[in-house]
Amino acid sequence: MAAQNQARAVQSQVEEARNQAQAAQSKVVEALDQARAAQSQIQAAKSQVQAAQDQAQAAQSQVQDARKQAEAAQSQVEEARNQARDAQNKIREMESQTREAQSQIQAAQNQARETRHKTLASRRLIKVYAVIAVLALLVAGLAASIAWRQHKLASQAIVKVSSEGAAV
Repeated sequence: MAAQNQARAVQSQVEEARNQAQAAQSKVVEALDQARAAQSQIQAAKSQVQAAQDQAQAAQSQVQDARKQAEAAQSQVEEARNQARDAQNKIREMESQTREAQSQIQAAQNQARETRHKTLASRRLIKVYAVIAVLALLVAGLAASIAWRQHKLASQAIVKVSSEGAAV
């Protein structure tokens, strides 16, 4: 009986060891499952990290592209400013030329008015000289007429004096 008891005790111990071994095996299987799950999670995390890195690189590329576009736009804005400044300078220059041309036109108009006034004054003076010349001709004609009469009278007086002197 002691051998039986001892056999039962050993059998109990074996059964308990078997149960412990099965529990340990279950724990190992569970640990392996957890390790596989953790490995899958690590792999998924690595994939997510890679995707995030890819997105970061894409975002960095987009930032660089945006920076280049901004620089190009800034260059275009600066070029447009330069063109606007050049256009304003040309407008100022044209305005200055227009003012100068207007001044020249005004000067030419003033000169034309002055010339017109001088021409009118010259015409008036010519008319005055013409009237004076006509008057001078009239005076000369009158003087000639008077001189002719006096000459006639003097001739008649000489003839008369000569005939009286011959008759005496």
